[in-house]
Amino acid sequence: MIKRIVLIVFLGLLYNPFCIVAQDSIAIAEDIEEKKLLQFQEYFFKSLSEKSIKNYQIAIQNLEECNAILPNDKAVFFELSKNYLFLNRTTEALQYINNALRLEPSNFWMLKHLVAIQKKDKNYQEAIKTQLTIVKHKPKQRSELIYLYYLNDEYMQYLLQYRTYYLCMSRIVYLI
Repeated sequence: MIKRIVLIVFLGLLYNPFCIVAQDSIAIAEDIEEKKLLQFQEYFFKSLSEKSIKNYQIAIQNLEECNAILPNDKAVFFELSKNYLFLNRTTEALQYINNALRLEPSNFWMLKHLVAIQKKDKNYQEAIKTQLTIVKHKPKQRSELIYLYYLNDEYMQYLLQYRTYYLCMSRIVYLI
């Protein structure tokens, strides 16, 4: 009988939730990180939905919240740049796309966006340099380079690039 009482008391103490304290601190730390990530995702998707209905300023505010939660995220910088470009605020757009390109310098879509900003600013010389970087990795993007040479009144380069592009395309058609 005494053995049963001691066993019941021992098991009662063993399974008492007040004795298990060590794992709560780990769970709280994971909960905080998970909450931050969920909050980040919530703000990010809110910004995308606001951008889709052309509320660019509200989208920017949501992206700034994302940046506060998770600083130096290239996707946030890229989206901020696109929203600022839609508002015709090219200096801010250029600043944010440069921040994103520092994190991933050879990202095709970010480089294309940089060209779009430079074209909007009528900075064709810089746009040509950026487009040359793109063409090194993706030769099919040469047509945009040709157009930039034309906009920059560099007709000799325009003709040279056009001829090169035309010869490449004719070889592809011939092979098909």
